[in-house]
Amino acid sequence: MAADNVKRVNCVKVCFTDREFIDLGRIAAREHRKVADLVWVVLRQRMYGIVAAATPDDEGTDSDD
Repeated sequence: MAADNVKRVNCVKVCFTDREFIDLGRIAAREHRKVADLVWVVLRQRMYGIVAAATPDDEGTDSDD
């Protein structure tokens, strides 16, 4: 079964301290993002690098090549 890279359907629960969550919310607000979207972007940057995190899913820069 091939992994779908188009639709985000898997969820992960993450626990933050109150201070971390407040700061995360402030960063998200400065970037005009939802907190969940900011966490997704940060995670993709860590997993695939800066270029892939800023690239739409349909361009395929995070392939296994």
